[in-house]
Amino acid sequence: MAIFPRATGRVSWPVVLLCCFVVVAHLPYLVGAFSPNPIFVDSNLAIHLHRGLLPGGGTIDPNAGFTSQALGHRAILDWIHGHVPWWNPLEGLGAPLAGEMQNAAFFPLIIFLLLSNGQVWFFLILDLVAALATFYLLRRLGIRPWICLACGLAFGLNGTMAWFRFAPANPVCFLPLLLLGIERCRTAAVDGRRRGWGLAAAALALSLVAGFPETAYIDALAAVVWACARTAGLGRSEMLRFAQRLATGVVVGVVLAGPVLVAFVDYVPNAYLGSHSVFGHEALPRTGVAALLFPYLYGPIFGFATSAAARPLVIFWSSVGGYLTGSLVLLATIGLLGRSYRALRIVLAGWALFVLGRIFGVGWAMNLFNLIPGVSLTAAFRYAYPALEIAVVVLAGLGMEDLASGAARRVRVGGVAVVAAAISVLAIRRGLPVARLGVGPSHLAWAWASIAWGAVLMSTIVVVALVGRRRLTQAVVVTIVGLDAMAMFVVPELSAPRSGTIDTMAVSYLQEHIGQSRFFTLGPIAADYGSYFGLAS
Repeated sequence: MAIFPRATGRVSWPVVLLCCFVVVAHLPYLVGAFSPNPIFVDSNLAIHLHRGLLPGGGTIDPNAGFTSQALGHRAILDWIHGHVPWWNPLEGLGAPLAGEMQNAAFFPLIIFLLLSNGQVWFFLILDLVAALATFYLLRRLGIRPWICLACGLAFGLNGTMAWFRFAPANPVCFLPLLLLGIERCRTAAVDGRRRGWGLAAAALALSLVAGFPETAYIDALAAVVWACARTAGLGRSEMLRFAQRLATGVVVGVVLAGPVLVAFVDYVPNAYLGSHSVFGHEALPRTGVAALLFPYLYGPIFGFATSAAARPLVIFWSSVGGYLTGSLVLLATIGLLGRSYRALRIVLAGWALFVLGRIFGVGWAMNLFNLIPGVSLTAAFRYAYPALEIAVVVLAGLGMEDLASGAARRVRVGGVAVVAAAISVLAIRRGLPVARLGVGPSHLAWAWASIAWGAVLMSTIVVVALVGRRRLTQAVVVTIVGLDAMAMFVVPELSAPRSGTIDTMAVSYLQEHIGQSRFFTLGPIAADYGSYFGLAS
């Protein structure tokens, strides 16, 4: 079964350039100028650590080290030694390993965790899959290749992938792949072909085994919404065939992921779930709306949240799950008003507003979201961002297509520009007081630079759309969306350490003397790194 179109003998330059741009966005890590290796910042074993060019960190959560790296490394070592990683005997009296999920024990890409810089290649591949799947998803909708290139960059380098280099980001790339699978099911149903469900099954299975059930579950909800929207225009028999293929894909996908799902379901009733019992009533502070449009209004990740007075910044960075950028929101709003794929546009816009309402604690959205079985136990305010990002990116792609084809009239563009400007001003007014709480000589410079960057890009889109020709409009808008995605993605990389040394003296001593005993410590060896080094703790 061919996942992507067959080769025609011609080079698809948008696809080639898309892959190249994704690789370029990772160059600070690939050339070794900066290192995202969590062991430098999370293990408590680093010495002579040279911080990055920018303040803050390269990722948003220390679980990049504690679970994704340390326990993922232990899982792949078990596989290499011929053991299925069901159980981790090195933690306490022993603990489930596969059932813990965040180590992604059954996910093929954890083989890269054998390398010191393995997470670089791990996430590069995920970002490439996300970008390519988004490209081909939009091509299925008849959108021009160069616009698909920009949208592929926008989702392949989305806010969640930029800020989360740990387990919650693992399933993200399989969301557009799952939507592409749904489109294949729809096409097969219309054409009367029996197959077409294979890609949907593979995408669902990979999403489930990728290591973070909360992201996978909310992404699956987005896929259900997409599938419902795509029933528009189908006859009764076609709709039935569409449902049959989707059901087959779901069943096969769940069966393929069965081993790890059984381990997870078996573990959850006996596991400590922390604050998950109250997450259904938690939300991101409304000041986060400003950072949704201007991602670095509050500076780099935790860059200026270094004092008690900056506690609102700590709360924001501890709760946020990504960003959109103002240019994408502007284009998505233009896309909402188009005529083609009318049902899909309306449903995606409704879903985006619904998810936004849940993230920021709007009463009706939170209550409705919590009615979905199991969702009240998830930190949806943090992990629903990919489901929001894909909706906005697709709407933005449709908006760009409308601009390139001339379907978006100037009156529509002007009206959207006024609304976008009003929303931006309100968001900035709410966000600036929080930005002023930051500690550091340049924290306000970051705020104003972020606002200026977003304002210039949005203004350029509007001006070109109003006065430029279609070909020029397409070129400018595609360049802006791609450049915006790459620039926002690179910022955290410049906050990662440039170099460092891991002091393994204590580790070596324990490896030589621990025997059948176990060690107990609150430092220097951080949580789960005993498993990383093969030490019973």
